[in-house]
Amino acid sequence: MMLNALREVLRETFPDRVKQNLEDLDLKQVTEMLDREDIDPEQLSDRVIEKLEGNPDYTRLRKVALDKAFHEQPSADMLSFYGRFAVSGETYYVQYGQKLFRWEPGMAEWHDTGLVDETEFDFPIADHSAEISTSVNALDSIGFKIAVSGSTVYVGKRDGHLAQSLDKGETWNNVTADIPFSWTAFNALIFAGSTIYVATDQGVAYSSDGVNWRAATDTEGETLVMERFAVEGTTVYGTTGHHVYELKEGSNTWKQVTPEIPASVLSFAVDGKVLYVGTASSGVLRFTLDE
Repeated sequence: MMLNALREVLRETFPDRVKQNLEDLDLKQVTEMLDREDIDPEQLSDRVIEKLEGNPDYTRLRKVALDKAFHEQPSADMLSFYGRFAVSGETYYVQYGQKLFRWEPGMAEWHDTGLVDETEFDFPIADHSAEISTSVNALDSIGFKIAVSGSTVYVGKRDGHLAQSLDKGETWNNVTADIPFSWTAFNALIFAGSTIYVATDQGVAYSSDGVNWRAATDTEGETLVMERFAVEGTTVYGTTGHHVYELKEGSNTWKQVTPEIPASVLSFAVDGKVLYVGTASSGVLRFTLDE
């Protein structure tokens, strides 16, 4: 398939320089001919890729090959590549495999906190023709979600349980039942000041003491499913669909702060009153936030 695409591109792009019958040449001979004719390899490569991507057989075979490569990887090996980490002061937390480890200055090795996610691992990407944001969100779903502030650690596990530690991971509490709604998966965890915010596939819950939890809603009282968080001071920002919302300290109501974003949101950050949004097809957008 590759050789046929190369032959077609050579005939179409360089008809005046390709004098030989390409059908009689193998790949090595075609390569030698390219050297003799001094054809720009970058230009040729771009055209060959364009030709291949227009071939439905190539698209199908590439998808099969990628699926096979992903799914044949051992679970533990894949998770070691996609582990999360978090930092609080000079204390570092990292997921390796399906465990959470801690390191502080003076330690000779990473300390196993005893937190384990025993959920069977299944690499989430299968449809490589899907929109890029779908793939990014799938990759983002791998592993723990971790948020740390001082000695307090929260970890959202892939089995849907929310673990809390008040002593840097020496002991753990399961606070799943304290959240005022049910969910299946975590999207993000973040601290804003002393308040922890937990984004799930059914909405956002928050707590300032780790005991009493409330659900955040929009102005109509409906829950919003936030895909990712950012923080500026004690204000939390979240993305859902093609909009960014703001949740200020002491409020349980999300406020929309951007117009409709023209492409899927892949990432975003806040710097003072300026919001930067990375998109799938419209580059990085900049918004000035109201006071």
